[in-house]
Amino acid sequence: PMSSLLWQAVSARSLRCLCRCPPARLMSQQQQQQQQQQDHEQYKHSQQQQQQEEDAKRRKKLAVLSCALTTTVFAGFYVWKESRLRQLEAQVTQGRVGSESSFGSSSVGRGGGQSDGALAVGGDFRLLDQRGRYVSRAELSGNSGWLLLYFGFCHCPDICPEQMEKMAEVVERLRLAKDPLRITPVFVSIDPERDTPALVKEYIADFSDKFIGLTGTKAEVDEVAKKYRVYYSKGPVDQDGDYIVDHAIIMYLVSPDGSVVDYYGQTKTPREIAGCIAKVVKSHRAA
Repeated sequence: PMSSLLWQAVSARSLRCLCRCPPARLMSQQQQQQQQQQDHEQYKHSQQQQQQEEDAKRRKKLAVLSCALTTTVFAGFYVWKESRLRQLEAQVTQGRVGSESSFGSSSVGRGGGQSDGALAVGGDFRLLDQRGRYVSRAELSGNSGWLLLYFGFCHCPDICPEQMEKMAEVVERLRLAKDPLRITPVFVSIDPERDTPALVKEYIADFSDKFIGLTGTKAEVDEVAKKYRVYYSKGPVDQDGDYIVDHAIIMYLVSPDGSVVDYYGQTKTPREIAGCIAKVVKSHRAA
């Protein structure tokens, strides 16, 4: 019948087709497709890895440039600051800066050496003490006559604590000396925004019960800093509201009449400072 003949023809054509496309060839095409897909994935991975390496190199270059720039800026600032402090110290030693205070005809220069002229720095002032009451320089001198002043701030992380400990040791050395001297150590805050009388009281208690701590309004502190030629500058405020105050690191020896007769930088040891003070006081008494 016709249907049988038609089925035979279709079957024969299908058989010829299968003969032309054996299973091995079909598998080979699948493998090629899989290989192409794998090659494509490897290429994508290679491109991503290369991009990551380039990004890492770029970030490294930026980090190096940023570090170099930061170092340059800080180095420049440090050189400028040190130069400025040396200029101020030279002005103090040579007596070139004006002052409202009175000075004797013979005064002692830096580190206990005789100076040709009076140290034109210092003067009277009124500030809040750690108990919250205003006191003058004259009232402070009434305690022992001689004052050892240091300007700093309570949130100082390292320099101020070192200098405060040094002052406490100097005062103790002089108290226990063969010829005892009573010197009143005075801490003057240059951070009036944060250093309240209560905070100052808590701060100085960590070093010696002989300390007197002073603070005040910004205008009051600025006036005292100007008289004593104390450089200080508030640094940038971080996200927590904290900041550092950059400032000169100098101790001032003030005689009973209010004259600044000597001063001591950061490099002086407690023994050296105590020796200088003893020499200055002896010279002052003999005058």
